[in-house]
This record gives sequence, structure tokens and C-alpha cells, in this order.
Amino acid sequence: MTVAIQAAVAYFATNYPIAYAVTKTVLTLAATTAISKALTPRLRTPSAQQDVEYSGTVETRRIIYGEMLVSGMNVIPPLVSGTNNEFLHQALALSGHELNSRGQIYFNRTAIGTITAITGSDDDGKITSGAWSNKAWVRAYRGTNEQTADYKLNTAFTEWTSGHRGREVGYIALTYQFDETVYKTGKPEVTALVEGKRVYDPRLDSTQPGGVGSQRLDDPSTFTYSSNPALCLADYLISTRLGLGEDTDRIDWVLVADAADICDELVNIPGPATQKRYTCNVILSATDRFEDNISKLADAMSGVCYYSGGLWRMFAGAWQSSSFTLDE
Repeated sequence: MTVAIQAAVAYFATNYPIAYAVTKTVLTLAATTAISKALTPRLRTPSAQQDVEYSGTVETRRIIYGEMLVSGMNVIPPLVSGTNNEFLHQALALSGHELNSRGQIYFNRTAIGTITAITGSDDDGKITSGAWSNKAWVRAYRGTNEQTADYKLNTAFTEWTSGHRGREVGYIALTYQFDETVYKTGKPEVTALVEGKRVYDPRLDSTQPGGVGSQRLDDPSTFTYSSNPALCLADYLISTRLGLGEDTDRIDWVLVADAADICDELVNIPGPATQKRYTCNVILSATDRFEDNISKLADAMSGVCYYSGGLWRMFAGAWQSSSFTLDE
């Protein structure tokens, strides 16, 4: 067969020299392009600054793992209400999923004062102490399926209906009352300290090998908050809304538990103290390439994650004893 092919090529080159030259050039360029593309490193998509407000019409959902200081996307244009338009309203989407908790909120990097509870009244989220006392209202929503529409926005604007509940969206609704002294530099930049997604831990599931506890893989309501990189990576792999959406049967949960144990190991740090070996505090974009997000989470534990033999397998960076020795 090889001799026949060589003869055919020689015949083509002899009888059709121009066509042969063109064909050879095209094939050479194609091969060179393919090799160059294969050897060129794939650049990761740059991430937006997470603690600065931003606006857009087709922005991606954000995934928060661990604890982060974040701002958010303006989901409404600047809206005003009141007899003299003295109230300015803002809504900032922080995450594309339910948050575990919301901590301190800051205006221009300064912690705001005490705020009242959300009860469905004009005083929802009213700041009652500090520099913005009685001049701002802050209502934070974790994005639960049970939360209702923000009362102040719902009563001030017909466009914000009772259906605008923000389920699966962690967001902050804000109202500012005009005061030329309090807001002499303009509207403050808003940031909040939040705990991100709740994740599944096979070590806390009695149906998993070696597991003890009531967590269940098919019941997200049993998941708990964690900044453990192995657990965050496993969550991203199985998340059907924001992650890879892999079948749970294709995850090696024994390896997930082993990697999670390594991440939770306490290690000495300067001074008489210890800390967990690895933690994960990061914001991902739901539209970034899967391999980039997987790599970021694996990097958080100096580890690797790959698909082999029908299963996703992960390993955290840690010293292991040798399996065997070689001698002469």
C-alpha cells in the first residue's frame, strides 16, 4: 500500500506540478497551524474586580466559594422616589446562587452602623447609628427560595412587583435619602463580606464509605458552608445550574473525602498558632471555560483534578510515602 501511494504522489507531482505545489503548500500550512495551536498556552479569561460596583445587560452569574469581600452588579438603573425625588434606590446582585450568610456591609470601606430587621415596612434595613444614621436603608437577601420581594422597592415602583423575589440571587437593596452633608462626595461605594455556596461533604454522609452524618447528595438542603477546596471543586463538578453538571455517579467520592481531609489538616504558621492546610476563597464566572474554573479550584489545594476511567478524580498537594523502592 505504501509503494502504491508513493507512486501515485510521484505521478501527480510529475503531471500536475502546479496543482501539486499548491496542495503541498496548503497541507504544510494546515499542519503548521495545527501544531502551533496545540503548543500555544491557553490564556485564562481575566476576572472582573470583585469589590467594585459594575453595570451591564448580559453579565454572567458569579459563583462565590468561601468568604469574600464583594460588591455587585447594578440590576436596576438609578431610580428616585419621594415628593421631591429625595430618595435614591439601588439594587446590587452579589451572587448567582444562594449565599450562606451576609456579614458586615461597608460604605466607602467604612462599616455601616446598626440596621433594623426586615419586617415588611418602611423601616426595613434602616441604619440607626453611625455616619449614615436615618439617611440610608440597607436590606440584604441571601437568595433563598422562600424570600419575598423587597418591600421598599415594591411600594415605591410599580415595575418592581411581588414576583421580583430574587430567588437564587444574593443581593442587597439600598435606599439613600438626600443630604448634602452626609453624601457630600456622592453615593457611597457598597461592599459586603459574605459566605458563599453551601457544599456537599461526603464525610458527613452516612451512606458514603466512611461517612458519618445526615448530609445527602440528592438533598441540597442538607449541604453546609465550607471553604474546603476539595468540597468546593466537587460542588462545581456536579452543579447543574452554574457548574459542569456532571453526573454524581462519575465522581470518585472516596478521593474527594481524602483530599478534603488533607485540606483540613492543621499546619503550623509563624507564632504559636495553626491554620488549615488549604482553604478556598474565590469568585468564579459561570461562563468561563470549565477547565479554567476547575483549574482554579484545584490550584487552591495545590492539587490536580482529571477525568479517568469513567470518574472525576482529585488529589490535594501533600507528601505521600513511596509505594515501592528501587535498588540495585
